[in-house]
Amino acid sequence: MSGNPVTEEEARTIIREWGRLHDLQAGLSAFLPFIAHDGFFMEFNGKRWEG
Repeated sequence: MSGNPVTEEEARTIIREWGRLHDLQAGLSAFLPFIAHDGFFMEFNGKRWEG
C-alpha cells in the first residue's frame, strides 16, 4: 500500500467488502487484508484509529 489517499471508487469497493464481511459476521482474519497494512487508519466522528 502506497500511503496515498484512495480514490472514491477504491473507497466504495473497500466499504462494500467490509460491509459484506460484517454482515456475514466474519472473523478477524477476514478483515486483515484491510487493516494489516502499514499506515492504515480509519477516522469516524473525529476519532482516529491507526494500525
